[in-house]
Amino acid sequence: GGQRKSSTTAPLILFTGLESDESSLYAAIAKTLGGRTTKEWRASVTHVVSGSKCGANARGEASASARLCGRTIKFCKSVLHGQWIVSLEWLKHSADQKRWLNEEAYEMEGDFTTMDPVTRRGAGGSGTSHASQLQ
Repeated sequence: GGQRKSSTTAPLILFTGLESDESSLYAAIAKTLGGRTTKEWRASVTHVVSGSKCGANARGEASASARLCGRTIKFCKSVLHGQWIVSLEWLKHSADQKRWLNEEAYEMEGDFTTMDPVTRRGAGGSGTSHASQLQ
């Protein structure tokens, strides 16, 4: 993988942590901005938008951060492929501004399974895919 562009003009978005009706609503919003959505993870996804709320981890520890998400298969694959994992606020605020906003302020900070920080991805990270390190 190469360096990812920030605030892409036509992101391919995958939602995680949303109810079906919420996904439909936000997919329509993304479409108005020129984005596309998918219901299945794939390597071509550019953004995973997490609707997860702050919660306790497996040890019952809570965090003040609202930018923690569940460690789902989508989350893990997205980390490995260097895709943006952003909060739902990125999409909401982009819709308010009628343009795609810079993702860095909305990037998820970690997961609430371990509450460990995630390696920075997207334009702020190394821009390389970690998938090749699995072999």
